[in-house]
Amino acid sequence: MSTTLWVSPDIDTWRLQREGAHRPEKICQSRDEAIDWACRVALDCAPCVIKVQDYSGNLTAQFDFSRRPRDAAA
Repeated sequence: MSTTLWVSPDIDTWRLQREGAHRPEKICQSRDEAIDWACRVALDCAPCVIKVQDYSGNLTAQFDFSRRPRDAAA
């Protein structure tokens, strides 16, 4: 089952929230910081999709982490 992470703007912050969750997982000061954090989380819980919204609720970007990266030591 794939996890969906939403990066959405709030009044003056950006929040990272798993689809279906009642509270944000992380509050960030910028869009870039929220996307960076979401990518780190997505690597750990792949398969995962990150969806980024603008202030109007429109989808502006989507990142697909369909597989976990191979272990570098292997």
